Formats: sequence, structure tokens, C-alpha cells
Amino acid sequence: MQDPVNVKTCLHKFCNKCIERFIRVEKKECPICRTSIGSRRLLRKDNKLREIIELLIPNLEEYQVYEQEEVERNIKAISKSDKHRKKMMEIQKIKERQFRAEIEERKEQRTPKVKTPTIRRQEPRPRPLPRQREPLPDRRYRQPKRQKQTEDYKQEINIKFKLKQLSSMSDYPCNPRPGKRIPQTMQLDTSDQISLKQLTKFIKMKSLRGDIENMSISYFVRGKQDRSQFDKITSSETTMKEIQQAYWNKDKLESIYFMI
Repeated sequence: MQDPVNVKTCLHKFCNKCIERFIRVEKKECPICRTSIGSRRLLRKDNKLREIIELLIPNLEEYQVYEQEEVERNIKAISKSDKHRKKMMEIQKIKERQFRAEIEERKEQRTPKVKTPTIRRQEPRPRPLPRQREPLPDRRYRQPKRQKQTEDYKQEINIKFKLKQLSSMSDYPCNPRPGKRIPQTMQLDTSDQISLKQLTKFIKMKSLRGDIENMSISYFVRGKQDRSQFDKITSSETTMKEIQQAYWNKDKLESIYFMI
């Protein structure tokens, strides 16, 4: 700040050259509080502030030269960045033009050549004979689609059984202990042609365990003569029909036990 000046009305301090330029070019008012400055007579020199500035910055002129050099250096850096940005924008525009030109060339290659139409002499067409309409079927006795589907589904479902899980080898080959909970139980209505291999896929799909894919599943059925004993089914190709014929009573809801 050179030649510090004090405004009489609001006591704000400014550089003499700066405040005079502002009053002459912009408005005749204080830039901080907007109080009116009618003339230069309201500006008086502040000698105390000048002494303080000289004590703090003894080489004021050299400092101002350094500041001016810094400003010029910053302006050059900004101009260089603007030039680089303009170059990048030009390169991007050139790439966009090339890309559009390539797209237009591909479109021209894909468009087939238009053949010149050949004029042919049209002969009069014979009139079609009137069709004899067939009588419509009587819809009063037509069976609805949903009923057909349900009947077909009922024909496929031939067997009902319970699927129960054994918790450990202690449950085999005897009954579970009294009060012991079976981990998993579900009732299934399926076709009698389903095999134990398909049943294994169903159990693995329904299970919440992540490592069940690599595990083997064993199946057990209660004996036909001694119901307190379990019989293990070894073949995975055994169907529900074979199990029903060998072990189950058709009048009762039987169970298949499995263990992972």
C-alpha cells in the first residue's frame, strides 16, 4: 500500500492511487461500506499507517517489483494452460469428424443398390370362388383350458410322501429318540417315475448350505416287516414306484429319510 489515505466519513483506509481511480471510473463511494465520497477533499493522508508499513517492509519498492514479476509469471502460466486446452479441444474435434466420416462410410457400404423396376404387363386375375363356411363348433360343451391343465397335472401326480432329514448316524438304523427334533421335514406330491437322483437335485436346490453341492446324500426307508428298523437304498436310479411296491402301504402317507 503506497500513500495510505483515510476516508473522513467512514475512516476506512486505502491506497491513494487505487481509491482515486475507483472514484473516477466506478462510483463516488467507499468500496467497503458504500458511504458517499463526493470529492477528493474527504480523503486525507494517514502518516501513522505509512510509518508502520515502512517499519514492516523497509524495501517496499523491491517488494512491489517482486510482486509484479509474480503476477506476470502467473499470467504466462495461465496463458500456457489455455493454449494447451485449446490444442486438446482442436484434437478432439478432429477425432469426432473422423469418427463421423467413418460412420457415414459404413452406412453407404451397407445400403443396397436400388434396382430399376421392370414394368410387367398385368393380366386380369380370375375371381376366387365363394367359400363354403364350415359350421362353428358348439362351444357350450367345450372344456376350458385351465381344467385340462389341472387334469393333466393330476394324472402326473401319482404319489404323495414325506421327506425327512436325519441329523446323524445315531438315528440309523433305529427310530429317532423321543423328543429329538428332525432337522427338516416336507411333504411332496410327485410322479411315481421320479428317481432318487432327481430327488437329490431337488434337495440340493432347496438347501441353504453352500457346500452341499460336493456332498453325497443317503436315503433310508422303514422296513416293511419290522417298522423299527431302517433299510438303506443304495441305487440312485430307484424310482418312487419301486419303493412304493417294495416297502410302502398305499393307504398310508409314508416317509423317505435322507442324511447328508
